[in-house]
Amino acid sequence: GLMASPDSFTFSVVEESALSKEKLASYNPTMLKDTDIVMYPNPAADNVSITIANGAISLTQIAIQDLRGSTIQAFDPAKVKEGQQYILPVEKFQSGIYIISLTQDNGSTQQLKLVIEH
Repeated sequence: GLMASPDSFTFSVVEESALSKEKLASYNPTMLKDTDIVMYPNPAADNVSITIANGAISLTQIAIQDLRGSTIQAFDPAKVKEGQQYILPVEKFQSGIYIISLTQDNGSTQQLKLVIEH
């Protein structure tokens, strides 16, 4: 979880927003926005395909997690890549809500909510 303890908020809001703007500017070329990712179908039953519009982005790991953030299965992106898509087999998973976590080579992660329905 992303629970932060109150004492970890050390800097003021002004500094924080300036900091994140600066960070955004410096990471911009390789930051994933939700619009850069297409996950289809959702809900999924057998396979789910993830397409990343930004060709500069390289994934180092794709993980399927439960809602508590525990990884149920991790995939090597190179092994599940077909063309511009990553195809994840999800037929073995029980119906429910999962988190697909995409880790980029620059260390940032993006999380998408996936519903599996059989």
